[in-house]
Amino acid sequence: ALGVRRGRALRRAERLLEEAMGEPPLLRFACAVADGLKAAGLSRHGAEGVVARAEPDGSYRLSLAAVDAVTSERFALALDEVLSPIAAPRYVIPRYVLRPGATRERVKEWLAGTARADGVVYHAVPSVLGQNRGRADGFAAAWNTWVSGGAPVYTNTPEGEGVLATHRGEDPLSATTVLRVAWD
Repeated sequence: ALGVRRGRALRRAERLLEEAMGEPPLLRFACAVADGLKAAGLSRHGAEGVVARAEPDGSYRLSLAAVDAVTSERFALALDEVLSPIAAPRYVIPRYVLRPGATRERVKEWLAGTARADGVVYHAVPSVLGQNRGRADGFAAAWNTWVSGGAPVYTNTPEGEGVLATHRGEDPLSATTVLRVAWD
């Protein structure tokens, strides 16, 4: 019985790991931004207020429902900053990525907490949420819930300057911006 449960747990973990590979849906980024705004006291609604609508041309419209025009604009601008190429943010935040192809051995590593991501991509912390460390940390908590683990990196440090040097102007949703964290 224990072997059967372990086998089911491994298969479920394999499915979850496969789902974690590739780009997160844009909705996850929107939820992180909304929760970050709420944590900073800049919105009454967080992820629960995010609305995604499919447009006739196949694109998606993401918005924050039941908020005033100022908050709606703040949400849109912050989401745009997260999804756009990095310019000169005060903070950046990592998004760890995995190569496709989960193996049973890799699943066991993830379950044991010993696995490492294949690479890291950096996104700008929205300027409204990067005004100080407290807001950046509030955004990081939302980011960790919806997108990826990781702490904000202040760009006026050697580490932050290095991130900007390698990622400035790069599209964070493009595979070409992935910085490898482990080499095979």
